[in-house]
Amino acid sequence: MKFWETQMQMTAYRLVCKLRKFERMDVVKVLRKYLPSGTTGPRRPRNMHIKSLDYGELDDFCRCLSVRQPNGMDWRTFAANLGIGKTLIDLWDQQENKLPMHKLMSICETQSDATIGKFYDVLVKMDLPHIADEYL
Repeated sequence: MKFWETQMQMTAYRLVCKLRKFERMDVVKVLRKYLPSGTTGPRRPRNMHIKSLDYGELDDFCRCLSVRQPNGMDWRTFAANLGIGKTLIDLWDQQENKLPMHKLMSICETQSDATIGKFYDVLVKMDLPHIADEYL
């Protein structure tokens, strides 16, 4: 990514933060159509707990990340970024579980810091902003 692109995204992010502060989600919604994925932040409040998502949304999110990717940017990297140990990730990986993300979510639902904002930031860090924007 070029320097000016990064600067433009940071400026857009700051603008979106101000708009959220002033509760102008109508403007943020329009900006989401034009700005790169991962720039505007989640559609929901950042401090909303992940277990507040309805079952269908959570299930779709879990299915999306449960698909094994050759580059490893799937549930395994997501789990590692949330602080799950490699041994546990490897164990889940060996269990032939069709939706390993559901196991991860059952742990996350008990943690107070499992918020929409945290999950969104992890996905953007993993270079999966399109998933962050679609599901969160």
